[in-house]
This record gives sequence, structure tokens and C-alpha cells, in this order.
Amino acid sequence: MVKKVPPASEEEWSEDELPIEPGGDLLWSLRGMPYTAATAAADVIDNSIAARAQNVWIISHSATNPLDSYIAFVDDGHGMSEAELHEAMNFGSRDPRSDRAKGDLGRFGLGMKTASLSQGTRLTVWSKKTGHDAAIRQMDLERQRKRGMAVSRRAQRESDQSALEDAGRLSGISSKSSGTIVLWSGLDVLLEVDREETVAPDQGGEGLSSHVRLMNKKVTEIIEHAQCVFHRFLGPIGSQPKRLTLARVFDDGTVHRCVAWDPFLNSKAHKDLPVERPPQQEVLRGKPGNATVQPVILPHESGVPVETLTSLSLSNRNMNSLQGFYVYREERLIVVGDWLRLYPPEIHYSLGRIALFLGNDKESDKVWSIKVNKDSVEIPDAARQELLRIAKSTRKRSNDVFRRTGQERNKGTEGSKTAVPLWNQRRVDLEGERFLQFKINRSHPLIKAIAKEPQRLGTLLSAIEGSIPYDAIRNLMTDGDKLSEASDPAVALAHLKDVTQMLATEDEKPCDTLHRLSKDVAPYSGAAFAVAVGLLQAELGCKRPRKTEH
Repeated sequence: MVKKVPPASEEEWSEDELPIEPGGDLLWSLRGMPYTAATAAADVIDNSIAARAQNVWIISHSATNPLDSYIAFVDDGHGMSEAELHEAMNFGSRDPRSDRAKGDLGRFGLGMKTASLSQGTRLTVWSKKTGHDAAIRQMDLERQRKRGMAVSRRAQRESDQSALEDAGRLSGISSKSSGTIVLWSGLDVLLEVDREETVAPDQGGEGLSSHVRLMNKKVTEIIEHAQCVFHRFLGPIGSQPKRLTLARVFDDGTVHRCVAWDPFLNSKAHKDLPVERPPQQEVLRGKPGNATVQPVILPHESGVPVETLTSLSLSNRNMNSLQGFYVYREERLIVVGDWLRLYPPEIHYSLGRIALFLGNDKESDKVWSIKVNKDSVEIPDAARQELLRIAKSTRKRSNDVFRRTGQERNKGTEGSKTAVPLWNQRRVDLEGERFLQFKINRSHPLIKAIAKEPQRLGTLLSAIEGSIPYDAIRNLMTDGDKLSEASDPAVALAHLKDVTQMLATEDEKPCDTLHRLSKDVAPYSGAAFAVAVGLLQAELGCKRPRKTEH
């Protein structure tokens, strides 16, 4: 019988195990995480929400020397004691395998540190918990040593200490019983400067102006991204009240409160709009990673006020690029409008949006492949077919609303029946399969006119070239329907006979003409007419051309 050996505790190592500590260079390596200023800021705000903050203030300041500039994130959450703050400054301070509390948006214990240091070389955190004194910890990449990492109990630079005081005063957090300030400084990445760069005295004004503009641009991006990813916290959703206020505070104390984005027209202001909300569905029901899915079909633009239509887009993305899945993790948006490689985007599906709600438990994070920077998911194989079905149904309904409403609008403005099409679409059965075909409408007024005045054939050809229904073809192909290049063989054979007679030369036999067409002239040289060519060769008694030997 094999005797079981109990596992060693965290304090014990076997004789074969040699403990190591990460060197200071690890921090420089972690700066390679794929953060932007906006996504890094969202990671910091995640912690504010987990701390049950009701307010988050964003404060920025541009100094003459850009490396003395800062951005501060201040919240009125429950704060941290000195011991808790020290633990929070450790990398991997939380075991990613452990369960998270409801509302906790973290997983790896890395977010605040890796996100902050991706933008600057110094991270300073001031925090106060009810019943405890305020505490400070600072991590300065410039002061790290190769022998290991360390944090300071105070802000080592006068500019950082001054920034903490300004942030506390402008937000009012210094007088509250609890709260936290996360200060970014040494903003080499965010302000796109070299760490060794200095601003010469006689160039200070010019340098300041340049960095002020860039700072304002980056802070604006941070605000817009936060309004997007935290929109379910920033505004009331159904019976759920507003849970967070996000505001930018300027140097003079002016406060600009942010407005929640409303990608699904959920607010009371839009309750009269004809938004379609099919019943919620579940994927992976009863399995690890189970999720709730809510499809939404937005109304056609013709029935939406201009200001509402504008609000459905983002500053850097239009309506068409925002169709598809919106993936939330514990109500925090992590994927904004994407078909998750199930389908490509098409204009006819721009009204279809699908909310996918994931939990924050370790099983969900593993099944959906949540990464440290929380900007993507991977569809598990077990959920693919179900999501494909929901996506296809939503796209079909979006297409119906897009096309029907557009046709009704055109009909109403023109005050007459639908315009005569140059192309007709029809379904045919070929060899037991259903195909789609696009045919020229032979009753079109222009075609009837050409029959009387053949010299104007160029006008007809220009109309045909300019009206090929590319959107309809792409739309049908995206949905998996098959297209037929030509008519059935009998129709194609009759057509080919006429063409052979029309294009024959005086010194050419019919078989030679047919051979020339099938070899050199489109479309008769392609697969669409291959069967018809063979049938006509047999009917004319043509000898098959010999294959050239190579």
C-alpha cells in the first residue's frame, strides 16, 4: 500500500526546490502588455467598482516637463488599510484560481499595476479605510534594482506628493472617511516621450502646448471609453438604478459629469421607439461558463431622431461597425460590437446587436478565455452552434427591418409603386439543390427602348454595369445560400446556339467557332457553360480537340 505524502505548506520547500524572487527588470517586461491609455484606465476603474465606490473622479495636470505631468483616479470606495494596500501592490496579489465576490471585476491580481505602469514609470496609491489612517505606497521603475522589486511608504518626488494633495483637494476625498487615489506619473508612454527627454527653458512654452494637447486627447479617450464599457453602471438599466458617477475635474475645480452610452436604447428616454427585444436565452445551460443572451433589433434609422441615431455610434466607430455581440463580464463591457468570427459585418445587419452576459467565476473566465487586459473572449466549442443560431436569427430579423423599412420609406416619398428593377432575383432547383439567380428584367423600359433603337445599346450596358446588386449578392452568400452562375443546361444550350451563330466567321465551321468560344471567350469558357458546350458539341458532331502533350 502506497503511503500518501501530505503536500508541503507555502512556507516549506523540499531539498530539491530552490525558491527565487522576481528581479526588478520584471516590471519593465510587464510594460509590454497590450494596453492603451483608455483600456489601462478602465482596469483602474474596475477596482473602484469592486470597492463599491459611488463616485470616480479623473484629474489630470500637464507640467512644463511632461514627465512631471500626471493623471489621478480618485474614488470614494471602502479604501484599504496599510496592510491591505501593501498586499495590493504585490504582483499576483490574488490567486486567479479563487472565486471572486459578486461585483468584483478582477481575476489575476495584476490589473492596477500592469495597467498603470504601461503608461508611466511611477505608480503612487494613497488609500484610507474607515477607522484607519491614510497610507501611501509608491512603485517607481527608475528606482528598481536588479536584485528585486520594492515599494516606498511615501511619494519620493515632490511633484508626486503635490499631485496627491491636489487630487485630494479637488475631489474632496481627503475629508471623507474612506477612498483611494491612484496616481500615474512619469507618463513616458502616454505622452509619447523618451524617458531621458527634458524640455529646454527657452522651448518650454512650445513643449507645454504640445503635451497639453496630447494629454487632453488621451484623457478624452479615457472618458469616452469609460462611458462605453461602464455604461450599465453609469445609468439606470430597467429596474436597476444608477450605481456610479464618473466625472472629470479640471484644475480650476470645474466638474464635467459623464453620460452613459446606451447601445441598446434601454433608457426611459427611448421607451417609445420600436426596439425589438426577443426573449432572453441561455447558452451552456447547467454547464461551466453558462451565459445569458439578449438579442436586440434596433429600429430603422428613418424612425429614429437624429440625435438618438448619433448617440448609437462612438466617436471612432459608426453604426455599421458596431453590429454583433456585446460581451459583458459582471456587467462590465469587454467586447464592443463584434460577430466573434461567426460572421462578417454587412450593412443590412447593422441593426442587430446581441448582449452576452458572463459571470466572474473562475469557470466562466476559463471557458471564455478571459485575458488580463479583459478585451477579448473566445467562443467555447460547446457554445458555438447555439450562438451561431442566435446570431443568424438576429441577422435575419435585422435584414428584414433594414430592407422593409427602407422600401416603405421610398414608397412613401415617391408616392407610387416600387421602382421597376433592372435585376430580378429568383430561386431555382438544379439537380435537386436550391440555388439563387440574378436575371436581367427583360421588361425593363430601357431594354424595350433598345429593341427599337439598337444604336443606343451602350446606354443599356452602362445601366447594367452600374446596377449589379453587389449588396444583395454578398448578403445572400453570407447567409450560406448558393448562387447559380447560369440557367439550367437546356436554357444555356439554346443560348449558346444563338451565340455560336452570331459570332461565327465566314471561313469558320460551327465546331471551330464553338471551340474558340469555349476556350477564349467569357462566360462560355467558364464552368457555368461547360455542360452546355458538351451538349452542343455532341449535337453538332464535333470531334473533341486533342490535348497538347507537354
